[in-house]
Amino acid sequence: MNVMGRKLFTAFVCSIGLGTAYSLPSHAQSADASGFEVYRDLRTELIGQGWKPDSSNGLKDNRGRAIYRFPEVLCGPKICNAKWRDNKGKVASFTLLRGEGGEEYRVMPQ
Repeated sequence: MNVMGRKLFTAFVCSIGLGTAYSLPSHAQSADASGFEVYRDLRTELIGQGWKPDSSNGLKDNRGRAIYRFPEVLCGPKICNAKWRDNKGKVASFTLLRGEGGEEYRVMPQ
């Protein structure tokens, strides 16, 4: 395969990859989350097991208060990420569906 052929092939493969990357989050955002675990329940369980929320993951306003409902959560328009650490420094991360309005965050299947 010549240089031009490799460039075209690479461009084609990249376009497929980008299309897949953009379609996966939109599919996850449209999924019915009612059957997913409520993040508040998981959070209570993690604290009971000695895990600590990693508040350095989330964003804070000028007064130091969490912008999102929980200090360990960082959100995009529909998908959030929550980080936790145990007493040995082990990290756990959870992907969440952001609740609309007053709805609860839901834990995406891992």
